[in-house]
Amino acid sequence: MSPYTRIRHLLHEVVWVYLRPYWKLHALIAVGVVVLVLFEAAFPLTIRFLIDDALLPHDPHKLMFALALLVVLFAAAAASRFVLAVVRAHISRELYWDLSTGLFRWLQRLPLAYFDRVEPAHFAPLFDTELLTFSAMARDLFERGLQSVLQLAVIMVTLFVLSWPLALLVLLTLPLVALQPQRKLGPTLEGIDRIRKVAERVNGLVQDQVQTQALVRAFGRGEEMSRRFEQDVAGRSGVPNRLSSMVDLRRTLKIPQYLLQTFKLSMDNMQAGVTLLVVGAGAGLSFAGLLSLGTFSAFILFLPVVMRAIGNLAAYVQDLGRATLSLDRIEAVKTAVLPVRQAQALVPLARPIQGIRFEQIYFSYTPDSPYIRDVNLDLPAGRSVAFVGRSGAGKSTLFKLLLGFYEPSSGRVAIDGHDIRHIDPASLGSRIGTVLQQPLLVNTTVRRNIAFAKPDASDEEIAAAARLAGIHDFIAALPNGYESPVGEGGKFFSEGQRQRLSLARAILPDPAILLLDEVTSSLDPETESAINGTLRQLAQARTVMLVTHRLASAAFVDHIVVMDQGQVVEQGRHDELLARGGLYQQLWQMQAGFTVSGDGHHAEVSGERLRAIPLFRDVELDALQSLADHFVSRFYEPGQSIYAQGDAGDKFYIVVRGTVSISTLDAGHQAIRLADLQDGDYFGEVEMVNKGRRTTAVKARTPSLVLVLDAAHFDRMVDELGALSKVVTQMALGRSLSTICSVGRRRRNHPVWRELGRLM
Repeated sequence: MSPYTRIRHLLHEVVWVYLRPYWKLHALIAVGVVVLVLFEAAFPLTIRFLIDDALLPHDPHKLMFALALLVVLFAAAAASRFVLAVVRAHISRELYWDLSTGLFRWLQRLPLAYFDRVEPAHFAPLFDTELLTFSAMARDLFERGLQSVLQLAVIMVTLFVLSWPLALLVLLTLPLVALQPQRKLGPTLEGIDRIRKVAERVNGLVQDQVQTQALVRAFGRGEEMSRRFEQDVAGRSGVPNRLSSMVDLRRTLKIPQYLLQTFKLSMDNMQAGVTLLVVGAGAGLSFAGLLSLGTFSAFILFLPVVMRAIGNLAAYVQDLGRATLSLDRIEAVKTAVLPVRQAQALVPLARPIQGIRFEQIYFSYTPDSPYIRDVNLDLPAGRSVAFVGRSGAGKSTLFKLLLGFYEPSSGRVAIDGHDIRHIDPASLGSRIGTVLQQPLLVNTTVRRNIAFAKPDASDEEIAAAARLAGIHDFIAALPNGYESPVGEGGKFFSEGQRQRLSLARAILPDPAILLLDEVTSSLDPETESAINGTLRQLAQARTVMLVTHRLASAAFVDHIVVMDQGQVVEQGRHDELLARGGLYQQLWQMQAGFTVSGDGHHAEVSGERLRAIPLFRDVELDALQSLADHFVSRFYEPGQSIYAQGDAGDKFYIVVRGTVSISTLDAGHQAIRLADLQDGDYFGEVEMVNKGRRTTAVKARTPSLVLVLDAAHFDRMVDELGALSKVVTQMALGRSLSTICSVGRRRRNHPVWRELGRLM
């Protein structure tokens, strides 16, 4: 779309949508603009009258009349400027209020998928730079446009009345002055748009840096982060080099600044040239007696006004172009909003809830492959249900579909027979209480965080919810009790305390359905045990549905749904599923056999548990028990590296608790996540057996407790096995590939998979 097409669209939207409520005020603006334009036209004419008819003839009466007229003109102009300033301020305030509140309302209706693909740093400039730019342009659109057009029209007519030869000379030079800056409009807008994208990237990097500052300081990585900042801002990769990495940023900043400066310089030079030409021609006509001194003086006074009008009109078009960039970003939010459903089509949920049904659900985050496939579940109300399975199996996605965060590609989610797409969102929100895996707290007081789901709750209700969540005594012991601040993101509270606050918030409105998504995944064993006790109590009075990969948290529920690769593969009670010998039993065995300390930072593994790992299946129990004594505990915070790509492969790892992410670097040195490993999974044996370097990198995604075996102890065991050495080696290589593939989506054409296939 060309800049001028975008400007026409902008004018249409501003006039017929954004400024329409203020048409009465703009009528007042029009009056003020007309008065100012007439003043600018009348002032030089009055000077001409003063010189030719009062000063040169020495006429005192005309002198007094001319001076009085000047006083009246200046008073009228001053009054008009005052009125315009007051009206402009009022429109500015109201327009920004309407735009910001309207845009915020639009944000509440955006599909969750929009927030998944857009960085948080994208939204702050919308309410800062973009809205301010757009509202300022919209506020001044009518006034500046009308004033520029009227100035040119009235003054050019006046110039022709004064002296048509000089007026014709001015008219012939106007296109040169007016068209010169417009040639640079397109490149200027492109440069400004690139600057905004760079600024957005910078904001995102700074925000991420602030959030991880403790981690950066703990590992002394400040200098490396500074170099990486220069790399990322410039959009480059490779070895950090300050001189080269900032070139793109500087070039991006230079383009619009250069164009703006040359635009101003060319305008000044051309206006000076036109003024010099007209002054020379006017002086010649006056010297020849063809132009009076007063008329020549009036022309000299008119020239700056004409040039200013041309400059204002050119700048006006430039500003309109910049405003189109802001309008594009504002409209991008509006067009991403889900279709508005008719209010009369929405139905409220009755109480009590009778049941939840997933009917032939298919869903995909991306068009290429379904993430949820043919899920059919009938869940009666009043039961506790657990969704279990490996990371990426689709458990949390089902919750998001139930909450209406996403819409299924086909099929439907129904509560009491009503498709949730036809249920009143307020009614749905009041019947479902949700606790997310990462507890989200607002930067305000404890009271307001708990009462978020029910703002009119009484103190007694809030305290009762806190007691049920097991957090009341802790809150009461705080210096300010329920008025204590939680800090940004709840940073003044521990992970377990944040989870309990989230739980209190969810149960405060007494929901019929309570959804709990991995609420114990980041907790130490003692806190996890306490929260599980709370969940058992809550399950007695309502429908409780929880997502968890930790099967100890699911053992008490009435019904367990086992998911794998987006499908339901098993259903039943805990003892039934164990007896069936399927995936649930395999997962249970993987998570058994560990002894974990109360704080969750130390663990031991039994020899019997090691035998469950195919790598050690044929090893005698005594040898395994001896080997188990050589495993050491390592605790990793979220984001902390366990090992990097290229490190020596000299250790074997077992995940006791938590989630770790396996990734590799592509040709552009960008990390590609291959899989997530959780409780009971293991990794690292390929390189340890092969004596090679790490072909992948592993980081902790959640607080993770890992058992680590040094290669020296493994090698000693293999040597002692004698004939089993080759079998163990082959099993290590084969099992590692199958383990990773079973928990992640394969990227078959990625080098790491080809390398692992070669090793097989």
